[in-house]
This record gives sequence, structure tokens and C-alpha cells, in this order.
Amino acid sequence: MSKGTDSGKIVIRLDQRFFYGAVAVLGVIAIFFVGLWLGRTLLSPARPSRAALPQQQVPPVQPPIAAQPGQELVPPWQAEGIEAQGQAAPPAGDDVPIGDNPRLALPELEETNYTYDFGDIAPDQAVEKSFKIVNKGTKDLVIEDVSSSCGCTAALLSENTIPPGGEAELRVTYDPRLYEDKGFVQQKVRIKSNDPAVPLAEFSVTANVVER
Repeated sequence: MSKGTDSGKIVIRLDQRFFYGAVAVLGVIAIFFVGLWLGRTLLSPARPSRAALPQQQVPPVQPPIAAQPGQELVPPWQAEGIEAQGQAAPPAGDDVPIGDNPRLALPELEETNYTYDFGDIAPDQAVEKSFKIVNKGTKDLVIEDVSSSCGCTAALLSENTIPPGGEAELRVTYDPRLYEDKGFVQQKVRIKSNDPAVPLAEFSVTANVVER
């Protein structure tokens, strides 16, 4: 850069080396940012388009199974620790192979969908019903525990080990006075055993508590 005077005026002249140097610096900076952008573009994973994404397959809705003439559908039963959906009881009949195992059955409740109704009872009236637990298997059936869904319902078993072909008595008592129940009441009785097909079976007892 040089400075001179011409008729009292100050004239500033830029050196060509300074100009070309500035252009070179700007070029280097531009090349750096272009390289940085290309590197990010090439190294980043490609995102698939919506058209390339696999479509989720929705399973078709299966229609409910209808009973054939002369055939009775078996109510669902539950494995140990799993609440049944809707109903829960030992399968009726011989639909599950027995094999060399014990097999719990409640013959008196099979025809009533594993529900017993005490009918209309007074608020101060306790009711009781005995049921038979039958072992249809080939080994001893061991009843590990009998419980109910409410303290107002008690279940007592005559014996805990039932030999093949044998039976035991299960006495169920419902007392509406304990909780001052009114109207329709439904309680469940659960039987835990060593039956591999139905380790936890249950049935319901109902009543209509009304003033007489």
C-alpha cells in the first residue's frame, strides 16, 4: 500500500499482494466450510423415506367360535396367579388328557357354569352349601389352599389329599351380616392344587340379600 499526494489530495493505493492475499484467505475459509458440510452429509445415516418403511401387518380379527350341535363349549380356565377373563373354572368333561397326573373336578358345578346361587336371603341370614371335589386323575390330588374373595365367605375342606377316584367335601358359608351386604352379591372360591391342568380353579357363589 502506498500513499501519495496529487494537487493537495491524498491518494491511497492498495498493494496487489494484499488484495490477492485476502482473496486466498476467503477461499480457504470457503473450502473449509464446504468440506465440513460434505463430511456431515456423507457420514450421517440415511433416513428412509415413508414409502420405504415396512407396513405393519394387522392380524385379522378372528370370529368367535360357535358351538356345534350337540357340543358344549368348555369355559375358560386359568393358570396359577392369572385372573381369568369372564369365567374361571376347571374344564368340564375329558377335554384335557389326564395322563399320569391328578385331575380336579367339580361335577356339581359343571352344569351351572361353575356358579351356585343361594337365591333370596335375609340380611341376617347365613347360608351354607357343600360341594364335592373329585379326583379324576391317576395320582393323589393335593389341595394346597382354599380361599375366598371376601371375608364374608368361608370355605372349609374335609381333607387335603384325595386319592385317584376319591372325593372330598368343600363346605362354603356366606354370611351377609359381616359387611351388611344388600342386593345382589357375588363372591369367588379359589382352590389351589397340584393339578397341572388347573393349578388354580375357582367358582362363584351368588345371593340376593333382601328384606323379607
